Amino acid sequence: MRHKILLVDDEQKVLAGLKRLLRREPYDVYTANSAEEGLDILERENIGAVISDQQMPGMSGTEFLAHVNKRYPDTVRIMITGNASLDMAIQNVNEGNIYGFFIKPFNDVELIISLRHGLQQRELIVESRKLLGAVRHQSNILEELESHHPGLTKINKDASGAIVLDNDETDIETLIQQIGNEWQRSKDILDQDDSKAA
Repeated sequence: MRHKILLVDDEQKVLAGLKRLLRREPYDVYTANSAEEGLDILERENIGAVISDQQMPGMSGTEFLAHVNKRYPDTVRIMITGNASLDMAIQNVNEGNIYGFFIKPFNDVELIISLRHGLQQRELIVESRKLLGAVRHQSNILEELESHHPGLTKINKDASGAIVLDNDETDIETLIQQIGNEWQRSKDILDQDDSKAA
């Protein structure tokens, strides 16, 4: 998966240097000369990470990344700056506004590694949300089935742990027909949910 990276700095030389630094990485790189321009790009593109300068005219990097955090919380946020206090860095990290903080001149390798780790963490979070959604969806289906056929999702076991089948004398053909009907009904429910999601 190619991640989209947004670089935000009012200095063209810095943007060009960062772009050059990331050219061998598997990223699609976007650049913005201001926080406002960066927000426009974030509206249009699914940006995986933002690397922003702190000192910019208009909206500062701190304000910009706090805004990104509120609107796009899964986006990795990294700040670079030429003159920052340790207090500012700690405050931004503690508030969750930034993932990484680098003071110019920064170590290129450290920045790349931080970006990679941040994107890996983002992928895990996004995938975890998808899995949680799938589990909730399946639980809803099971609850729906259970409401129409009480006991369907319960499994009885004997003392040895073997599954105990009902002693009901229902013939095999009827049982197969009922299973087929339930399968079709479950499939219809899933198809409805998929069409709603699309």
